[in-house]
Amino acid sequence: MIDLIYAEGYETEMKQDILGMWPEAVFEDASDFIHRGRFQVEVDCTEDNWREQMFLTGLFDFSIHMQFWRIEQPTEYIETMRRAVETKKAKELNNDYR
Repeated sequence: MIDLIYAEGYETEMKQDILGMWPEAVFEDASDFIHRGRFQVEVDCTEDNWREQMFLTGLFDFSIHMQFWRIEQPTEYIETMRRAVETKKAKELNNDYR
């Protein structure tokens, strides 16, 4: 999965969050004279897993993939968000939940 993250001012924190989920993540600076703090991230996971984790970590607002997906497929977007919230609640109730 490859995505662009717009993280001006929070690049280090966001990269650490992503590395916490995918230690093998590869980052590349994608900033230009207009978009500062933008980086590309590549991880080995499915789109569904990426999307759910983006919701769980709160990074979905910073992801270009998520923004286009929200516009193009709003029903699927809402369903994934709902599933992510249910997963988070289950993890809070039972630390052994996987």
